[in-house]
Amino acid sequence: MRSVRPLYIPPLETDHSESGSLIMRDGSTAAIRPAEPSDAPLMQQFVDRLSPESRRHRFFSESSPSLDSIAALCNSSNPRSQFTLIVTRVWEGIPRIIAAGSYWARNGQTAEVAMAVDDGFHGKGLGTLLLERLALVAIRHRFTHLWAVTHADNLAMREVFRESGFTTHEAYEGEAMEVELSLIPTETTVTRAEVRERLATTASLRPFFHPRSVAMVGASRDPKSIGYRLLDALRTNQFAGAIYPVNPHASEIAGVPVYSSVHTIPESVDLAIIAVPRQHVLSVVDDCADKGVRALVVITAGFAEVGAEGAELQSQLAEKIRQYGMRMIGPNCFGILNTDRDVRMNATFTTLFPPQGRAAMSSQSGAIGIATLAGARRFHLGISSFVSVGNKADVSTNDLLQYWEEDPSTNVAPIRVRGVLRQSSKIRPPRASREPPQTDHRGQSWTLTIGAACGKFSHSGACSQRCCR
Repeated sequence: MRSVRPLYIPPLETDHSESGSLIMRDGSTAAIRPAEPSDAPLMQQFVDRLSPESRRHRFFSESSPSLDSIAALCNSSNPRSQFTLIVTRVWEGIPRIIAAGSYWARNGQTAEVAMAVDDGFHGKGLGTLLLERLALVAIRHRFTHLWAVTHADNLAMREVFRESGFTTHEAYEGEAMEVELSLIPTETTVTRAEVRERLATTASLRPFFHPRSVAMVGASRDPKSIGYRLLDALRTNQFAGAIYPVNPHASEIAGVPVYSSVHTIPESVDLAIIAVPRQHVLSVVDDCADKGVRALVVITAGFAEVGAEGAELQSQLAEKIRQYGMRMIGPNCFGILNTDRDVRMNATFTTLFPPQGRAAMSSQSGAIGIATLAGARRFHLGISSFVSVGNKADVSTNDLLQYWEEDPSTNVAPIRVRGVLRQSSKIRPPRASREPPQTDHRGQSWTLTIGAACGKFSHSGACSQRCCR
């Protein structure tokens, strides 16, 4: 009989199924990649940290497996035979494996699967995410089923299988339970994966939009500098939370006390705005991670937009963010704002602050971002929040759309990216290419559009400038 190969549905994010980042249920992140032979010491430490019960569930013995078994787990060179994914985090200042999942071929169509999660990370959905990624890799290497055997009292693993949405068949023999999962995608499989991703993404982005405190790293006494303008925008628009300027060479700026580093801030910090020279960004990220900061907006330029050297530095930055479990907007971005009366955060280097409204906006270009905010004020367009994504090394426009889909303050989200206006709307607009009609301060109805090249605004529904005709 001819076998049926399952339909491969790639994950929504840009990461490959076997590498990149995971967003856990609590909104924190971690890096995921295939295991390599050099990971054997980290794998041994991971197994040794597992509780006796966790080792019994994973290896059917409370003792640690042999060195040969550990080495075999770290060999992913032939995915048609065997494959292991590891999830890593910098935890307590040390790079560690916090979860690992493997499959081994039983025959040409079925692979046995097993996973373990560090006891300190239980309850964050890591097991389900690991199974989902392993399934994608298995599908790509022509497996149609996964098979597992576990103890009947392993309630956590049974929950992972149920949450996956895959069609399962269970069989019991004494204290053991055998589970077979069909990798043929179903509506349930896809729906649950989408819901998991949306909820995790929303949780991870909330500190950007509702911070209780902001550290302005790179605050400056020079009124012409970006660091001064960012601090001024936060203060002028009366941010509802605490503002902590950071500058090792100043004690106060415009009457506001300044801290020498993020470490010296006495209270917790939810969001850090980073506007320091490029060579200092990575060390500032280390400081923010030690402080427990969950969200970063990196204003600093000089990364992937300037060439190979900058791209390599951006890659290092993104890897740090993943390993620390943080999220980042930027680098090379214009900033972020939220008009919610309980927040009133303008973390951009312009004092333009639009009226509160129901439209969320994002732009990759800083110049277009400024034009967007200026146009919103001019035409009295209410904005719920605005994000300049810059180089999108971490937070993407897809992430923002998922957040705004769940945001009760947002009904419409036009996204301006590289000359194209994309739109997501909970309320369907009359035309796919335009925003819903708005009413201005004179009671006149109008439609806002953005020119394909210059970002100019007009009431007529088209840019009046020659460049966009």
